[in-house]
Amino acid sequence: MRVLIVEDDAMPRMLLKLAVEKFGHECLVAEDGTQAWDIYQNTTVNVVISDRIMPGMDGIELCRRIRESPQPGYTYFIFLSALGDREEAFAGLQAGADDYLTKPFVPDDLRARLLVAARITELHRKLVEQQAELKRLNQELFEQGRRDPLTHLGNRLRLMEDLVVVIGQAERYDKRYCAVLCDVDHFKA
Repeated sequence: MRVLIVEDDAMPRMLLKLAVEKFGHECLVAEDGTQAWDIYQNTTVNVVISDRIMPGMDGIELCRRIRESPQPGYTYFIFLSALGDREEAFAGLQAGADDYLTKPFVPDDLRARLLVAARITELHRKLVEQQAELKRLNQELFEQGRRDPLTHLGNRLRLMEDLVVVIGQAERYDKRYCAVLCDVDHFKA
């Protein structure tokens, strides 16, 4: 996964980067929310690990922007919160974060969060694929329901839909029309 670390303090930022890379993930770093937002808009990011309080754009605003972003895929968002600062962690979850880590972070806790993030982002990816396939199949079913399987011409349902359009056009443009329905005996034979 590609992980974006957003931390204004150099030491925790470096420790997070080393841990994330040790766990086999690609790592990007930002020193504040504004820099992180720029990176996010120009790069595909799977996970964001962000401090809550930073100069410029804080973590809450960054999280809100990411959640409102039209970028494809799902970005798992983890807040860093000072130990015992549960209200700050809860505010981050309300803003759209998926989880939080306490500072100073424990590497095993980070590893567990990244494992969950990988599962969640993969589930989101599969869901998007399934929705696209469902949309394609629904369109195909819609078209098949309006076409004769032998002749591939429009069937009775298609005729009824087309007649509504023809009647509307005739009324709109003050035109007359005529319809002829033919039945050919033993046509399928």
